[in-house]
Amino acid sequence: MIRPAWRGRLIQFYRVAILVAIVWLIRSQHDWIRSQESVPEVTIGDVIEWLPEAFAFADKPQGDGTQFILNEAGERVGFYAMTSPTSDWIIGYSGPTTTLLVFDDSSTCLGARILKSGDTEDHVEKIIEEPEFLGAYSGKTWEEMAELQDIDAVSGATLTSLAINEGVIYRFAGEGPNLRFPDLVSLKEVQTFFPEAARLVGVKSFPPVYDVQSSDGTNLGWALNTAHLANRIQGYQGPIDVLIGLNPDRKTLVGVKIRKSYDNARYVEDVIFEKYFFRKFENLEVTSFLGKDYTEHGIDGVSGATMTSYALAEAVALTLQEEEAPEATNRISLSIDFKARDIFLVALIILACLMAFTRLRSLKKVRIAYQWFLVIYVGFISGDMVAQAVLLGWSQAGIAWLISPGLVLLVAASLLIPVTTGRQVYCHQTCPHGAAQQLLKRYVPKKWQFSIPAKKERWLKPIPVLLLAWVFLVGMLALDFDVASLEPFDGYAWEAAGWVTITLLISSLIFSAFVPMGYCQYGCPTGKLLEFVRFHHRAEHFGKKEIAATVFLLVGIALFILRHQLV
Repeated sequence: MIRPAWRGRLIQFYRVAILVAIVWLIRSQHDWIRSQESVPEVTIGDVIEWLPEAFAFADKPQGDGTQFILNEAGERVGFYAMTSPTSDWIIGYSGPTTTLLVFDDSSTCLGARILKSGDTEDHVEKIIEEPEFLGAYSGKTWEEMAELQDIDAVSGATLTSLAINEGVIYRFAGEGPNLRFPDLVSLKEVQTFFPEAARLVGVKSFPPVYDVQSSDGTNLGWALNTAHLANRIQGYQGPIDVLIGLNPDRKTLVGVKIRKSYDNARYVEDVIFEKYFFRKFENLEVTSFLGKDYTEHGIDGVSGATMTSYALAEAVALTLQEEEAPEATNRISLSIDFKARDIFLVALIILACLMAFTRLRSLKKVRIAYQWFLVIYVGFISGDMVAQAVLLGWSQAGIAWLISPGLVLLVAASLLIPVTTGRQVYCHQTCPHGAAQQLLKRYVPKKWQFSIPAKKERWLKPIPVLLLAWVFLVGMLALDFDVASLEPFDGYAWEAAGWVTITLLISSLIFSAFVPMGYCQYGCPTGKLLEFVRFHHRAEHFGKKEIAATVFLLVGIALFILRHQLV
């Protein structure tokens, strides 16, 4: 009986829907687990290598997330910054990396170290073993960090090292810590504008904004200051920090006052004693500063202290503009950068499609040359392969579209082409380990090769499914396990590979030398996943793999519901 085409498509849709639902469960579970975790804790031991006099940290972090480092006398000797959580969205091979950078009191980097990483362990270890990579940040100022585009990636851990550097660039693209005005706004200060103020509640970090409340929690207004502009706006001899008070509607100013200044003391006094100057700011609408020069509001310079008064007015105007902006204006936007390896991967996808959909694959010499090309270049040189480490990492932390758009396209093609056409382009035409097994099948004498008996085969066939189940549980339960060790693919990057993956690579090839395509048949979880989504046209039927997928989904839902008890 010939089954209707729509029935096959319906079954195919069911499988894809289950896969999407499982990915959503893993991502939601991962986000929830991350929300339960604190930001990696930094200890004095982490910074003392570069600041031997370090004794303690300041009680509170600065508005930009930096933390001052103090000596035993309580004096500031430097500060540290972390790329997390600002750069957590930047994914390397399979996850984000948190980097710690330590600075001296002049904002010069003394050193860097990896605090935590969701990337493959072997890749992270490779970076740690090459101190030249993290050492490249030493001697750079905060501003120079945002322009580090020429750091060489670590061989064997290219995507991880590129992600670390992009994370540093994104983290340090804004203003540096305020070393001149480190003190947070105090309750006593805001009582100048709001006499009944009883407490301050921080509501925004850039620029810092405080909710001024009475003793019963009623909002009296809002306070913010201009300290974060100290490196940009100078008066006659130095920057100035101004306190700004806003009415409860957050639309009009209550007033402004000078907190502290490094400008000429006499000029600052002249500004303070000119009461009319400060009255110009009272009751002005915040939106009136957007896109306008402060002089349009009649705010003239104070005679004898023109540069100082203009610096104050400019700092107030720019801070109000930033406060109104939907996002911090100091944050850069990193764009997708197609590198040579990405262009190569696009070409590889096209070439694989030609091999799959044209008669090229029937030309013996072309097919053999292409298989050697996959093993040598894709395997040992490029190393860009679809693997469980990549798929799980992206399901949890997001897709590495910024660092490796070419690999993203390769993964997309590997999933979508078998879904839509039924052709297994990746396993048959792209995977270097599959190509290596095809070459072994050709060159190993036939008399050495044999097939697994059916009775024994039934014990081997479930292995890829069991490996997929383990990867699924690792993702749902946040188990501390490197899923890259389940597959031999990392073994091709032998410089960074651990002994487990190298052993798995060699042993799987030896097994496949005697059992043709043995690893693909009995050991590959990624191949089993790609086969699961493959469309078989009219041969489709609801069978064991659909039942197994349904069990996966039900287990995932149960783990999601019971996560408070299990994780």
